[in-house]
Amino acid sequence: MCSDLLSLAAFCLCLSPALAFLSPSMLSPPHYAPFIPHCESSPSRGHHAVSFSLLGSRAENEDLAEPSPSLPISRRTTLSDRIVRPSLNVLALGVSSSLPLSATPKEAAAVRPVGPGATVEDALAQIMQCKPVLLYVREFVDKGLWDRARSNVNWCSRRYAIYRNMMKVSEEAEGVDSIEGIEIAAAENLALTFLDSTAYQPIFAFDTASGNIETMRKYQATCYRYLDESLELLDKFLALIPASLKDVAGPLGEAEYPVPEFCNPGYSPKPRIARGKKKAKAAEGEGGPM
Repeated sequence: MCSDLLSLAAFCLCLSPALAFLSPSMLSPPHYAPFIPHCESSPSRGHHAVSFSLLGSRAENEDLAEPSPSLPISRRTTLSDRIVRPSLNVLALGVSSSLPLSATPKEAAAVRPVGPGATVEDALAQIMQCKPVLLYVREFVDKGLWDRARSNVNWCSRRYAIYRNMMKVSEEAEGVDSIEGIEIAAAENLALTFLDSTAYQPIFAFDTASGNIETMRKYQATCYRYLDESLELLDKFLALIPASLKDVAGPLGEAEYPVPEFCNPGYSPKPRIARGKKKAKAAEGEGGPM
């Protein structure tokens, strides 16, 4: 027994120099912050929006009940405060804004980024601008330009935020059947999702130029069906809107939310020149290669 105690004391003496390098925070037990969804009520929309965030400091958590064992937990560290928490908040808000597939970064940056309208007129203006963008999709599908077809679809669903703007107009515009408008908005969102996914498949399934023409026609026929459905739903939604409101939103959309050039089938992006080739070309213009 005494020998065991002496061995333990010797082990502690040997370990003490290593413990001296550790800070008190490292020796203290870790604090866990539960990852719990918070519901925020939105009276204007009549429903609840769920956002996720890590709970704050230890003092903020003292008054809270113990988290359920089924809830996932994550270690609260400086890295979580600086990186994880902001990332989760952004993810919870549903922020998804990607550049069009056929546009260069410079071209996309020149276009004013838009989103859900601040007013009913702004929201309706963006909805009305989706019509010409979707009409161009048919020509892209005809030629097998799947990337450019998807660019137009995503421009309506993401940049013009057609679903959220339809919801806003349905709930806030006077003289609009809100229930029918919400149903059309949900169906429109579904049709555009199917159209985008259908145009996405042949990009990796085969090469349009050398692939099976029958397979390409199958994807084309499916795209045409969802495109016709989305255009029909868009016209049906606009038929619910009073003429006086459309008279205001129409010119507003053309002025504030113009259709980008790269959405037009007649647009051809400028060829890119590699930096090394650009220098060689400039040297040749000055009298020969360097």
